[in-house]
Amino acid sequence: MTDLIVGVDAPADEFEAGAAEPQLPRAQRWRRSAAEIGSRRTRAVASIGMLLGVQALLMVPHPGTHFWIDEALSVGIGRVPLRHIPSALRLDGNPPLWYVLVHFWLPVAGRSEAALHALSMAFAFACTPVAFAFGDRLFGRRTAWMAGLLVAANPFIVAYGREFRMYSLVTLLCLTASGSFALAFVRRLRRWLVAFSASLVLLLYTHTWSVFYVAGTLVAWGICIVWSTDRRALVTDGLLAYGAALVCWLPWIPELLYQARHTGAPWSKVPDLRDALRTVPGVFGDPRAALILVAGGLAAVMVAVRRRATFGDRSITVLVVIVVVALFVAWAANRISPAWTLRYLSILVGTVLLLAGAALARARGSGTVALLLVAMLWVDPVGRAFRWHPAERASAKSPAADIAQHVRGYVHPGDLVISTQVEQVPPLDFYLPHGLSYFTPAGPVADPGIVDWRDVTSRVQHGPDLDAVLRVVRQLPSGSRVLVVFPPPTPVNHHQPVWFQLIAERTDSWVPAIQSDADLRDGFLVWTGGGLTGWLATRS
Repeated sequence: MTDLIVGVDAPADEFEAGAAEPQLPRAQRWRRSAAEIGSRRTRAVASIGMLLGVQALLMVPHPGTHFWIDEALSVGIGRVPLRHIPSALRLDGNPPLWYVLVHFWLPVAGRSEAALHALSMAFAFACTPVAFAFGDRLFGRRTAWMAGLLVAANPFIVAYGREFRMYSLVTLLCLTASGSFALAFVRRLRRWLVAFSASLVLLLYTHTWSVFYVAGTLVAWGICIVWSTDRRALVTDGLLAYGAALVCWLPWIPELLYQARHTGAPWSKVPDLRDALRTVPGVFGDPRAALILVAGGLAAVMVAVRRRATFGDRSITVLVVIVVVALFVAWAANRISPAWTLRYLSILVGTVLLLAGAALARARGSGTVALLLVAMLWVDPVGRAFRWHPAERASAKSPAADIAQHVRGYVHPGDLVISTQVEQVPPLDFYLPHGLSYFTPAGPVADPGIVDWRDVTSRVQHGPDLDAVLRVVRQLPSGSRVLVVFPPPTPVNHHQPVWFQLIAERTDSWVPAIQSDADLRDGFLVWTGGGLTGWLATRS
């Protein structure tokens, strides 16, 4: 990391012509150079330490924060034997790297949410020094400070750093890939080709949306070729970097094609342009922060047009191209197979914040003012002092932990849990006692830690009817418990995805029939809130 910050090459925007210095003896020049590097390294380490301190204050988890659906799913897939993770992911639709890391982290962290969150927090913390280092190398120390602070305080990175999912890792890898790309293809520091290619491989094995990010880099590479005076060398370097990444990714492509055919996100609607425009500002946590950063960027453009283009300007251009193309390709692909949600934009967050830091640094005084305003909105010191809600993403956590707490002592191995939402089973399995049987509108659940998303809409549409559910209840031994978990009744909205309509229909037909079944007695509500209700009864 210190080599990246201190490196031999000066930052692109810090090349300044000056008066020739008197020639010093070689030994004296070496001592002077070593002293300058040591001083620069010390200042860089101190700066990163202060930024990490700010991030640590923001990253403190809220007390009583429990896992939501996808976090429990991380545990469910990560706990299977290592060689079975790829086959388990055939049911889910994600690449394997995150779950391999989880597999090795689970024995260390146990079942504590705080300890499990530490893995994703570590990746979120790593984003700050990486942003500082690439900002310093590409654009100068002023950009390093601004990019580092934006990353440290960004609500998206803070929120997903406290979530046991892969999104902070994706942010870190994309930030590394973008910085390496600019150094390798704009600054022409060929040693960064290895870092760029390795980052692409890790990304492609971490999240499927990384394919869209790679598309953005390919277009940016084409622009670099047009700019270059040595196009043959640039083409060769690109073919080597992308070719090596492709060779490493080839073993996963058949699995990806299977997932594309059979899994998906039935909860997502087809995004239109308004959905994209509403979602993107979520990267900044607050629409006001997005507007301020845009204003700072416009001020930077005004400064840039008054001087000649530099390596830094070209680096900014290619990073903008990566973001814009990746976002467009993602939106276009989701028009065909929808899976549009804010958290998947982790492929863009790191690059966007690095760009924002460079733009604000070039805007000088107005950029500093913009940075302070954005930091105030994100950190929300007044709200934190009075324990109001901080300016960060409100995560849709599952109340499965609350239901489990209220049925503690009532349910035991062999009892039945009926969930009218297929996806709620993993968090229920995480918090409820082991050994329970689970039944959903898709049928009996083989592994309650994993959601089988394969053709799930069709399987629910043609799945068990009410008579099948009641037969399962009546097959239980006398004295067994039946826990029914369901969302609050809602009118069927035909503008929603079919998935939500099916859930509403199953809830409306199943729950009243189960609650009035003569084979069940002593039924009572154990919990209602957070979008879920739990009802417990005993088999007569």
